[in-house]
Amino acid sequence: IAAPSTNATYQVNFTAAGCAVGTYQAQYFANRTLTGTPVTSCESAAPAYDWVWGGPVALGNPTDNFSARWTGTETYPAGPHSFWVSASDGVRLIIDGTVAIDQWHDQTAPTTYLVTPTLTAGQHTVVLEYYERAGRAVERLQHAPVPVPACASTSFRVEFYSNTTLSGPPTSSTCDAAINETWSAAPPNSGLPA
Repeated sequence: IAAPSTNATYQVNFTAAGCAVGTYQAQYFANRTLTGTPVTSCESAAPAYDWVWGGPVALGNPTDNFSARWTGTETYPAGPHSFWVSASDGVRLIIDGTVAIDQWHDQTAPTTYLVTPTLTAGQHTVVLEYYERAGRAVERLQHAPVPVPACASTSFRVEFYSNTTLSGPPTSSTCDAAINETWSAAPPNSGLPA
């Protein structure tokens, strides 16, 4: 721009290039409030970090008092989907602009939360927000389509997990007419630990 002989004001608008579909734009903040100018990058997978007593390299491995936001566009088939978030401390999951999980508070140990929304086929925006106050720094986002057995309206849909935290996708699903089980030492079906 050639400077004119009189004072002039110019405005330049920058638009972020964003990240490709299937990746996440990561924003790391040097505070717990997701404010200020973040360090930004594109990450190839859903956020899943256990920084133990440290923090993100992008911020110089802080031990406490940082926050992050990951924004991704994913393509999903139609139907119910399970989203798990695990965090210590605060965490929020936002799907297509709607808060699906809101646990924005201190948590001394990593805690897992599950939500099962029904999505239309196509692209959806997933945002995970996280802050770390002190102690162990953990956050993880997992997703899986929910296998839905065709159960009669008079039966229960039962999902079996290979863990005690109901995390990850179910190992199997069945339809039961009643809930009245005694398994003793044998697992309820194959693929499950005793």
